Amino acid sequence: MDAAQPWTELAAVAMRRFPETLRRTRPRWPIVGTRPAITPAVLKVFDTSLGFLTAAGLQPDEAIALMNCLAAFTIRPLLADVSDPVGRQGRHRRISSRSVRRAVPPSARRLTGSYLYDPNDQFEQGLSALICGWSVRRS
Repeated sequence: MDAAQPWTELAAVAMRRFPETLRRTRPRWPIVGTRPAITPAVLKVFDTSLGFLTAAGLQPDEAIALMNCLAAFTIRPLLADVSDPVGRQGRHRRISSRSVRRAVPPSARRLTGSYLYDPNDQFEQGLSALICGWSVRRS
């Protein structure tokens, strides 16, 4: 990270690095993601990011609140990697795309047609929205 960057960029860089830090702590990282647990690697990322954010002008309490908010957002997709979807227990019949289209035609057409799901793009959009919202909240 470059201390000369604005806090919005520093926060984004920290959250882009956070998943890799968590993945290196496997198999413990699902515990970190669901409980207020601290590992040396997570604490190092948090402490480094906090230092950069406060140097960029955020007050320490505000930087901690921002990091907690962004960390919760960042951890969610990682937990999906190790969690079973709700309702996956037992045998369930496969739902055909035709029955889905009949049940919810407009959204189903988009989801089964032109909409392309990209988890990285979704993460970047969400991260940007959270940081922009935080920025507006500060003003």
